[in-house]
Amino acid sequence: MSKIGYRPKIREGEEVASVITHEFGHTLKDPDFSADVDNLWKKYQDEFPKGIVGSDKKEFISGYASYSKGEFISEALVAAMHTDSPPSVAVDVMNLINKHFKRRENL
Repeated sequence: MSKIGYRPKIREGEEVASVITHEFGHTLKDPDFSADVDNLWKKYQDEFPKGIVGSDKKEFISGYASYSKGEFISEALVAAMHTDSPPSVAVDVMNLINKHFKRRENL
């Protein structure tokens, strides 16, 4: 385990893509999205406080996800896109991303 916390096993060959996905997660700026993800973030932060290194609990994303809401979003996005068994909270974040950022046909 690293000092900043365990990360779920990224699928082989997707290590670089997972870093790009993580950094892309930091670009997701939208007040409505941020407000919607607040409840998920607060619940995660309560269960896995900042500084946690690892956990055997299914909902654990990474220790880094506990540092800030931005890191939580980015790490959840990586877990949802680049692991075989993402925590349900990561899938919930992905669903919120799809809800808020999907293309609209009538733009």
